[in-house]
Amino acid sequence: MASLSAAQGKLSKQLKILGDFSKNRKQLQKELLLYFEEYGKASNFEFADLRTATLTVDVKDENVIEAIQQDQHKVSGMKLSVEVMDDDEEAPLVTIVVDGITSKIDEDTLEMYFSNTKRSGGGEIEKKEGVQIDGTKGYVTFCDPKGQNGFAETI
Repeated sequence: MASLSAAQGKLSKQLKILGDFSKNRKQLQKELLLYFEEYGKASNFEFADLRTATLTVDVKDENVIEAIQQDQHKVSGMKLSVEVMDDDEEAPLVTIVVDGITSKIDEDTLEMYFSNTKRSGGGEIEKKEGVQIDGTKGYVTFCDPKGQNGFAETI
């Protein structure tokens, strides 16, 4: 996902940010984008789950990337771990929570529904994580973060 634009002389890198993103996510998203603006233009922010977020930052050169990796990051009193993703590294998987599962619904049913783009708007289900049911909650993990588009909340 990194690219060097000769016309603008900027390097784009995707960052993986680890922290506790379980509360006040809209405010936290604004604060994270503002925080990373110190390094360059920040965009394409997404929460992958309650502990992982990604964003793209456009910087002047590799020295700024090194600074991002070496700096200690703290936003709203929360210590963050930040990794610069490799150019060929894939974005993190996205998991949604389906609440209100009854005994009539099993993992196969959830997988068929959420993998059918026409019925649910979902997408390809990740093979390893896949679909899991725990009591009245179901967890569906998509291969592509876009698979969860249209669903209210991801974890």
